[in-house]
Amino acid sequence: MIARLRVAGLEFTARHGRPLLAAWSDGAEVTAPDPARTSIDTRAVISIAPKLAVQFGEAWVVRPQTAEPAECTAGKCSVPVERAETTALVLCNAERCLAAEAWVPHF
Repeated sequence: MIARLRVAGLEFTARHGRPLLAAWSDGAEVTAPDPARTSIDTRAVISIAPKLAVQFGEAWVVRPQTAEPAECTAGKCSVPVERAETTALVLCNAERCLAAEAWVPHF
């Protein structure tokens, strides 16, 4: 069975029309992020399983009015935490984007 769990309401120009998914299955296994988030001062570090992270060459920090490239190395992405607003980490490759994590920072 093939299944796709799409994310709605998280638009940004750099997506270039690629589908934004929270999870999917192509029959053999389910692909879904299981992120770990830690906060250090004004940054959050989101850890994604390296096996999943290597499938995506782009990473974006998406907020209501902006989308900026994220710094990621070996499945660890550093995200600036500036305001109490919806913040999402989105990973993209040529065919799709993955909503890896979303949260509202609390100060």
